[in-house]
Amino acid sequence: MSPADNTTGTPPAATYERLEQWREIAAAIKTALDMGGEPGMDILIGRMAEWNEAVDEWSSSLHTCWELANRGLRDEARQWHAEGFFEVGKQLLEPFERPGWADWQAALEQRDVPTPQFDAALRGMVNAIFQEFTFQDASGQSAQDHLDALRRNVLIRGDLGTRLTRLTSIRNLDPSRGVWTDMIAPIRRQRAGQIEAELRAALQSQDFKKLARLIEELQAVDWERQLSGPITSLAKSVPHLLNCRTGIHSIEEAASQLAVRCRDLSSNQALESPSFSLMLKTAIQTRQNYLAAKQDFIHSLQHVNAMPETASVAAAMKLLDQAKAVEQSAKRSIAWLAQQEQFEGVRTEFNKKEDDIQRLIATAPASGIGWEECKQQAAKWLRLESDLRITTNRLCERCPGFVPPSTSSLLAELEVCRNTVKANRDRVLFWEKMAIAAVFGVLLLFILFVVGVFLFSARGSGA
Repeated sequence: MSPADNTTGTPPAATYERLEQWREIAAAIKTALDMGGEPGMDILIGRMAEWNEAVDEWSSSLHTCWELANRGLRDEARQWHAEGFFEVGKQLLEPFERPGWADWQAALEQRDVPTPQFDAALRGMVNAIFQEFTFQDASGQSAQDHLDALRRNVLIRGDLGTRLTRLTSIRNLDPSRGVWTDMIAPIRRQRAGQIEAELRAALQSQDFKKLARLIEELQAVDWERQLSGPITSLAKSVPHLLNCRTGIHSIEEAASQLAVRCRDLSSNQALESPSFSLMLKTAIQTRQNYLAAKQDFIHSLQHVNAMPETASVAAAMKLLDQAKAVEQSAKRSIAWLAQQEQFEGVRTEFNKKEDDIQRLIATAPASGIGWEECKQQAAKWLRLESDLRITTNRLCERCPGFVPPSTSSLLAELEVCRNTVKANRDRVLFWEKMAIAAVFGVLLLFILFVVGVFLFSARGSGA
């Protein structure tokens, strides 16, 4: 049986008939090894020449696969021989992996019966090449999966974009084969022209779903500088148009949420309530979300207006008018919230001052101490009280008519304390003055007494 009789093509490919013959030989060898003993040895020796020839032919055919794969034709290498080629090879070589084969081989060598020889390294290299061909990409598909899909696409004359995506995926998984690049280049040029026409048509019809799909395709494919200037500009401007379309809804939603937060906050005007601060923080965060959405919209609209094709669509959709209307309604909420934020800031500062007020009240000079000590403590305390009152008055000027109830009661208590300290001080000063006046009065009486005595003595001497 000659290999040429059971192969076809250039290079030769193993046929189904030859695979069947190899299967029968592999089965006979397995039977002989399973039987064992001299009967098994007799069968093994009787089929050894066929087994040697089959292994040699299979190895030669495997070398053909390696040559094809080494030229980048891995898909052809996998399918060059009849289906089942690799499975039959595994059956032919299975005896070499059986336990006890070394004993069989030694017995055969004693009888001068040659055993099959095969290139294990070649088999390993081919397996490695084919294993690479089964690697999956991020989508979970292998090169073979993409090839099958590509063939279906070509047969039905399917979408060029899908075909280009499949070819790109295959090239990424099988980079050693240059044919993929050769196939991609003309399809890519043709598809770029189609996309430009489809983009302009979708802009005219305002088909935003199609625009999103086309932009996704433009961003997913490596065009390798084959995009024209107009389509490159559209590829930059259309995403901003899509952002504006979704951005106007984001602005409206954020403005609506801001109005709701302000309404909830206005229904809870008890500034001393713990929930007020929490609700105010939530409202402020909502305002920040609105301003961020507004800024993103304005940024995207600037890019949209830079391209006539997208600017006309934005004008037809009245995106700017919608944004202005939303901004007008949001201004009231923003202004009211700014006032509440200012009130909250003042309230926080008042809370800090309440501790100072309480400490000052607690350190008010007590009555019943010495006059000099009373005057010194009262002067120092009244100076601190004056500074604190100036600070609280400035806070009141920031929000006229607004003083937290707790602060107001402490200020009233401080006023009472101030009047008490001033009264004690004034009383000390009064008695101090009275004491000084008494001393001067006694001194004056003494002087008058001395003068009277002197005058009386002088009158007696003259008589």
